[in-house]
Amino acid sequence: MSNVAAALEDLLTAERREREAAEQAANDLVRDRHFMAAERLADRAWSIAEQTRGCPPVPSSIWGPRC
Repeated sequence: MSNVAAALEDLLTAERREREAAEQAANDLVRDRHFMAAERLADRAWSIAEQTRGCPPVPSSIWGPRC
């Protein structure tokens, strides 16, 4: 696995964990913090994939569901 692929996998795993934490949050403030952290991680993964030649696309959570 390349360094880029490993970095993308790590970012997407962290994003999934943040989304799970958001679903289980005790209140709206905590939920929003986890949700925004997830969005930042997803954006970083998308940006890396877009800048890397031959990298499979990372779907944006804004425009499409996560698989």
